[in-house]
Amino acid sequence: MNNIKLIVTDLDFTALRNDRSVSSYTAEVFRRCSQYGIATSIATARFYYGAKPFMEKLMTDYAITNDGTMVYRGHDFWFGTSLGQERTSFLLCELQKQDPGIRISVAAQNKVYRNFTQVDYAIAPYSEFDVVKFTPSFKKDAYKIVVEPTKPELLEHIASQAYCKLLHYRGENRYTFLLHNTGKASALRSLADHLNLSMSEIAVFGDDQNDVEMLKACGLGIAVANAIPEVKAVADDFALSNEEDGVAAYIEQHFFTEKVQM
Repeated sequence: MNNIKLIVTDLDFTALRNDRSVSSYTAEVFRRCSQYGIATSIATARFYYGAKPFMEKLMTDYAITNDGTMVYRGHDFWFGTSLGQERTSFLLCELQKQDPGIRISVAAQNKVYRNFTQVDYAIAPYSEFDVVKFTPSFKKDAYKIVVEPTKPELLEHIASQAYCKLLHYRGENRYTFLLHNTGKASALRSLADHLNLSMSEIAVFGDDQNDVEMLKACGLGIAVANAIPEVKAVADDFALSNEEDGVAAYIEQHFFTEKVQM
């Protein structure tokens, strides 16, 4: 597997343990990747501020955040795909009209906006956001919209009206609206183009629904042992679970076999 030039991993329940921590072993393995001529990136549903501490611990070269709608080089925003201001306004209006009790988070380029104050810090322990009312005067362009609905059965229809992709995070009452045909896979293809890499030179790790397309698109897709069945069904290979530092163990075993580059 010495043709791999870029390793990409999901965070929650993939590279992170169940308590959302990075083990010292995983951090050390990621830092060693550069010695073998391998670049690294995360690919996460998290907003930038939720991903930042893990980017720093893993010392990744790049970061795909917001379910693939924003890509960072180091900590600098590089490129992305937004919903557009008109579609953003439509979604905010329709979601609140159909489900007045809905909790909404909007990821704009430089900030996160929410219509609520209480955050589950077990899920988003590093959140930074402004609390706003999503009225017609809110004129931001969202890269993704995350909702916690009281009427989840309405979301598919609203997504189809706006020509959006709708994602659901396992084990949570949280759904995401993205522009149709965007996601981690499309961001990865764009990143590969920017880096002049073939997709066959990329290995990715994942566990959940929003990782499926990414695993199918790259040269080597690896599912951790705790991945959902849909991810395992498309995987080329398998790693130990996130609680067993499966990502780091797989990297060390399969990619650290060549002579260290000096």
